Amino acid sequence: IKTICHSGSKATMTVRVDAHGHAVQDGPQVEIGGNERYVSVSRAEFKKIMRGEGRIDPLQIALPLPVA
Repeated sequence: IKTICHSGSKATMTVRVDAHGHAVQDGPQVEIGGNERYVSVSRAEFKKIMRGEGRIDPLQIALPLPVA
């Protein structure tokens, strides 16, 4: 499966975000059942988000899946 970052680049990393789109760096390393909290991002975006310089749009976190 290939994923695309919100910036349009190839996504090679994942980041767990809170309800406001900021990276979660405290707490348990893995959140069981929290798939909606993990977002695929490029390495450049990952670094920026982890430094606190960026965030993920909360609307992007809960995008609805298309119904076939």
